[in-house]
Amino acid sequence: MKTITGTLLLLIGILLGATAFQLFQEPINHWISSFTKEESLPSLRIFSLDDFSNPEDIELNEKVEEIFIQLSPKQQVAQLLMPAIDRNTDIENIRTMIQKEEIGGLMILDPQYDHTLTQELQVLNSLYNPTKLLFSIDAEPSLLPYRIPELSEIPPTNQQNTIDDVSLYANQIAQDLSSKNIHINFAPVYDANVNTDIIGNRSFGSNANQITPLAQAFNQAMIEFNIAPTAKHFPGHGLVSGDSHINLVTIDGDLDELDSFNTAIEDQIPLVMIGHIAITNNQLYDTKGLPASLSRKIVTNLLKGELGFQGIAITDALNMGALDTFDNPGLQALKAGNDIVLIPSNENQLIYEVLQEMELNPEFKNQIKDSVRKVLRMKVCLRLTTY
Repeated sequence: MKTITGTLLLLIGILLGATAFQLFQEPINHWISSFTKEESLPSLRIFSLDDFSNPEDIELNEKVEEIFIQLSPKQQVAQLLMPAIDRNTDIENIRTMIQKEEIGGLMILDPQYDHTLTQELQVLNSLYNPTKLLFSIDAEPSLLPYRIPELSEIPPTNQQNTIDDVSLYANQIAQDLSSKNIHINFAPVYDANVNTDIIGNRSFGSNANQITPLAQAFNQAMIEFNIAPTAKHFPGHGLVSGDSHINLVTIDGDLDELDSFNTAIEDQIPLVMIGHIAITNNQLYDTKGLPASLSRKIVTNLLKGELGFQGIAITDALNMGALDTFDNPGLQALKAGNDIVLIPSNENQLIYEVLQEMELNPEFKNQIKDSVRKVLRMKVCLRLTTY
């Protein structure tokens, strides 16, 4: 660099002559300095889940925007759709959806799932999308025999009674998920264990004082391995009767389980799963027969507004029995304020309907774009934006 600068000065001096060169030496030096200055290298910052909840992170915001503008409207909406792979799934259909740019992630429900499949699907996805797929699973300790059989020796959630126990077993789960290229864990359950129809041994206890410290230990273990944990099932499935896998369940009166979810939100948990739970006899939050997952009053007004949740709101699976009597639950869930819809039906049709609604409703259009940016933000923090 010094040789180049010296040569330039000599040539300019010959051309201008000594007197003129002395007169203009200072501006000439400044020009040469700017001309020959070495460009600084771009930032090589590696983001993590610890960065996800900071809305003031300028560098992260710029990275998200850089990716966002690369996506077509269809690709943007597809980020919000997460179908599933179970033992009956035709993988060729999944490949087709990837090729048609219809999904942003996949949930793993097949206990015989071969983790090399995620690598194959990521390679295929790289041909059509600038970001990788999000892979998720509900690896609660109590569900491991049905999700990850090789971890079946880990005790169910209700038998893990100390922070040390929870941390030990959650670390084993997180390590396994990391090795299998799974990025989101739909756990832990923040519901109370009073409901024995479907919650029961999946819960850490019967009240917030028992549940939250153990759930916090579980979350910390996930985040240490850059696995995103999820608080579920908002606004509480533990004090109701019935199973929303079969039919709609109802909270009659006060939302007595909010304290547990409040703590999760204060801890900046990255995802909250919204349950298919109606609310009645509640002056503020009566859902008029709708499940919470399809209610703007619950998702947008309560969770995001009053409780200040800034992470990703995701529905419980849309193929559950609780939603059998509701038309077009995918679109309804997004209009309610959910950021991701889990296991929707007819992904291509849903994308078309969302794009159509965006054209008619500017407020909805802005909401969807905000949701897309949240999902992209998570992908950046999970290091899923480059191949």
